[in-house]
Amino acid sequence: MDSLSKAGGISQETLSTIRTVHAFGAEKKLKAVFDHFIDQTRTFDIKFSGVLGAGMAFFSFIVYCSYSLSFYFGTTLLLQGHGTYP
Repeated sequence: MDSLSKAGGISQETLSTIRTVHAFGAEKKLKAVFDHFIDQTRTFDIKFSGVLGAGMAFFSFIVYCSYSLSFYFGTTLLLQGHGTYP
């Protein structure tokens, strides 16, 4: 996340001093620095998205397993006569 804040700082400084940047012809150099930080953030985000997706999949699996267990148990109780069906 540090690289994302650095990329934001580069873009903010570039836009706030756009006349100076254009006067010295530093657009390409600042763009390269910005792209470097964004690429670092992109690789981190790609790795983190797999971990986040696996965590959400596991959570959804637990939720659906609890649903299936409760429906199974409720049906079993109804068939054994322990509950009433309206």
